[in-house]
Amino acid sequence: MSTPRPVLGIPFTKLIINPEDGPGSSDEPPEDYVVALKNLSTYDNVRLVGYVRTQWAERDITEVQREVQVYSDWSKINGSASGTGPLTMDGIFFDEAPSVYSTQTHEYLQQINRAVKDASGLGGNRTIVHNPGTPPDPRFDDLDTDIIVAFEQSSDYFHSSKSNITALSLDRSHYAFVVHSAPTKNSKLQNLVATMSQRAQYLYATELKTNYYESFSGDWNTFIYRRKQASLTAVTDRLRNQAGASGGANHARARRMHKTTVVVPLYLYPLPGAWDPLYEGISSHPHISFIIILNPHNGPGLDSDLPDASYSIEIPKLNAFPNVTTVGYIRIDYCKRPFESVKEDIAKYGHWSTVEGLGVHGIFFDETPNLHDPDVVKYLAGMNELVKCEQGILGDRIVIHNPGTIPDPDLASGLEDHQAPPDLVAVVEDSFANYVSAPLQDRLESLCQPPHFTRQNICYIVHSVPPSLQAQLVKRLCHRASFLFITDRCSHFYEGFGTGWMDFLDAIAPEGNQKAN
Repeated sequence: MSTPRPVLGIPFTKLIINPEDGPGSSDEPPEDYVVALKNLSTYDNVRLVGYVRTQWAERDITEVQREVQVYSDWSKINGSASGTGPLTMDGIFFDEAPSVYSTQTHEYLQQINRAVKDASGLGGNRTIVHNPGTPPDPRFDDLDTDIIVAFEQSSDYFHSSKSNITALSLDRSHYAFVVHSAPTKNSKLQNLVATMSQRAQYLYATELKTNYYESFSGDWNTFIYRRKQASLTAVTDRLRNQAGASGGANHARARRMHKTTVVVPLYLYPLPGAWDPLYEGISSHPHISFIIILNPHNGPGLDSDLPDASYSIEIPKLNAFPNVTTVGYIRIDYCKRPFESVKEDIAKYGHWSTVEGLGVHGIFFDETPNLHDPDVVKYLAGMNELVKCEQGILGDRIVIHNPGTIPDPDLASGLEDHQAPPDLVAVVEDSFANYVSAPLQDRLESLCQPPHFTRQNICYIVHSVPPSLQAQLVKRLCHRASFLFITDRCSHFYEGFGTGWMDFLDAIAPEGNQKAN
């Protein structure tokens, strides 16, 4: 039997078949179901699973096992001697699966899972789906369950449950989200689907507010389109990167389309001559924009509202460059630092502008959380708003968050009404070896996607880069992010300039404008 050919974007659609709150009392499905199932079986990208209720593991297990066997026997209906019939189910969907752990419920689920895997009439991988409708106790993780419905509720409740959802113990390939009462507005549905896709591979959304699964709502085709869009984004990014790697005129056009800003974490005290490589790089690459992160003392410092004499001499030199934007460094310790201390640091940076040439144009918040929590949202929204309202901070008052990894999408894009989003998020701060590893690449490809993460609002910071691979890495990252810093330094990464500093800038500069004469 040939392998089914998946449809681009949505490889397989799993359809839950539920004739009579299960397979029914008969050994065969009703005639109407037979006709419909035969039709569905002709689609290469459809997999059928039979519905069985467990009543939170309180239903007689022999009844559950009997219904599994009934679905298994459907494969014999209209089957040929050489293979299974068109009514073959590819697995079982266990509804009302328990989420609270006990040794008895664990053993119950283990036995019904075994019944599925041992059912010779089931096709494919004999997929097992459990539906507790909420995140289950992680002690169930050792079961051989293929898919867990970790959310089945309204879309409004989905946003209020983000902290539980982001704390799920397995990767997204094990989870499904089922949402009813979804927003009818196209853009809001798009955001909902994109958000769900960050944490679950299998999705269903409907705008219906009652009888959710007895008909298709008017947004059905829109939901399918948005789900396919989310899946296609990674494919599109790969094609764009391949196009950008080609030579000749096409490459030149791609490079001009992808202007990149260099973000420099400047954690180096300005002793005489210490910042000279920075000045040389800025002046010799006037077509590159720079964001310079100033960090006098793990923040603005404790002793004074103004930087010391050395900083007061050097900062105006940076601000005099037309292609430089300076921002102040503040560490928030993953929202554990007292909010009043953060507020004071923001005010200190704002006070710098009372001296000509010292003003900064935004704040770089280090050690921001990546997991969603109501208290985290309140903390981050408050500090973001303080920056935007601080009159002493100049220009656009840029807000940069550095979780160093991909954060919950709502922390990046501010889709919740009360959250002021950051302008820029550092989704990678890591060594070259870790960056190129398969787990991190898979995570970036699956989670770092529009509408929450776009090239225009993300930053990559990569250290310990082998000099021979630096130019190749720059070209690749310029297509992924508009903001970038890489260095070949393997320790004290931001306290000096690596041997490849100028080569990095040459690689990032627009063609034909690499250096000023």
